[in-house]
This record gives sequence, C-alpha cells and structure tokens, in this order.
Amino acid sequence: MERVIASVADANSYAAANVRPVGKVLTLLTEHFTPMSAEKGFSLALGGGGLTGLLSSVVGTGFYGRGYGWGSSRYGASPQLSHDHGTQFTFVFQTLTLWREVRT
Repeated sequence: MERVIASVADANSYAAANVRPVGKVLTLLTEHFTPMSAEKGFSLALGGGGLTGLLSSVVGTGFYGRGYGWGSSRYGASPQLSHDHGTQFTFVFQTLTLWREVRT
C-alpha cells in the first residue's frame, strides 16, 4: 500500500512540475499580449513578419525566412503558414489551456 501511495504522489508531483511552466506561459501571454492588437515589434503573427521576421533577424536571413521550418523542402516548396496576431494568440492560448487541463 505504501508503494501505491508513493507512486500516486510521484505522479502528482510530476504532473504539477510539468503544468506549472505552462501556467506561467499562459500568465505571461495574457499579461503582455491581447488578441485584438499587437504592440509594434511584438506581434505574434506568423508569415512575412512577426515571429518569422524576428527569427530571421536573430539567426540569419533565410533560416526561417519562409513560413516555418528550416528552409525549402526536398520537393522544392517551403511550407507556407501564416496567421495574423489575433489568430496566433487564440491558437497558443487554447493549446496551452487544453494541455494544462488535460495534465491536471
């Protein structure tokens, strides 16, 4: 019986340790961003600017320059993913909220 109780306690500790960072990111997301508008230079948009542009400027032109991923695929076309700021905010918020709820 002791091992069962210890196992349940370990599982609860593991879940809490993995849920805490997600809760922190959700808090940061809602404190610093709104779905309605992006502060200049801090857009969550994906595509020709936003995170894609930010990553390109950090790691070098062309690295994340088109859509997402590491450049062209072996078939000659890059994936093209684009969302405006509001759509990306909603996607991230819903994904993290769902993950937090499933893990708790």
